[in-house]
Formats: sequence, structure tokens, C-alpha cells
Amino acid sequence: MNSVKELLSAIKKNSFGRSNFRSTKEVNNVIRFAIGISLNYANKLGYTQQEVLNALESKRSYWALNYYQSSRFPKITNNTHIYPSYTDFACKFPSHRFRCPCCNGLSTDPSTCDTKLPAKTKSGICDWKAYGLFGTLGKGYRFVVKDTFLENPVIYDIFKPLELE
Repeated sequence: MNSVKELLSAIKKNSFGRSNFRSTKEVNNVIRFAIGISLNYANKLGYTQQEVLNALESKRSYWALNYYQSSRFPKITNNTHIYPSYTDFACKFPSHRFRCPCCNGLSTDPSTCDTKLPAKTKSGICDWKAYGLFGTLGKGYRFVVKDTFLENPVIYDIFKPLELE
């Protein structure tokens, strides 16, 4: 895309070139969110708003109203850690152990509990997911990897690394 205006126009339209929103208010809310979150990411990560919008739109494969939501794109705040590369993140947490917010066990997977500890689930063992409905229950670790952000625009929320306890 050539401009922010063209990107915002693309958000308004579906693949058939017509608006797929039910109201002007719906359109405005999505556009306002896309502008706000792209500015936040651009300012915090040192990219332009257009680069960020291009990255977000390149990954969107479904309706903008469902795609542009704060649960998918949380703001980068003071509680969000920014790493220049994934290697920098991995070096900070060499144990590769993460505290599950549900069973309190130590998982080797940062997003899916693999402790096999007892839990109140259908299977009877904990298989909590950091990316599920209740996330990390406010006990997680939020970060972004700057050098891969434009290819993979994700703010990660994982189980709390052991080194932070």
C-alpha cells in the first residue's frame, strides 16, 4: 500500500470491494483502534505508522472488526518488555522454565502448561493455555521482539519465567 489513507480504506472494505460493516459507528471504531494501536507500536518500536499498518494488514485474513481488537493487539506499556531479537529474550531466561498461573507448576512450554499436575479439567491434568480466554490470569510476562515485529506483529503474553521469581 502507498499510504496510511489507502490502508485505512482497505480495512473498511472486504475482498469484494464493498463495505462489510453494519454501521458508520462500527467503521469508525475499527479505524480509530487501528490508528491508535499502529501509532502506539510505531512510537514504542521505532517504526513508522505506515510500516506497522502494512504489517498488521499483511497478516489479516478475516473481517477487520474481529481482527482489530485489544485482546489481539494490546498496547505496549511500561509493563511490556521490548527485546531487540529473540536471542536477547532467550539469553535473559536460560532455564526455559515458566510458572503456570493455573496449577503453579513449572512448565517447559511458555504458553501451554506441560506439568501434568492435577487440575480441575476434563482430563484431570493441567493443560492451561496462555493464549486462551483467561490468558495468564494477570500473572504472565508480556514482551515483543523488535527485529521480527514487522514480519510477525505479535505482543507475546507468556507464563512468568522462572528467573523473575
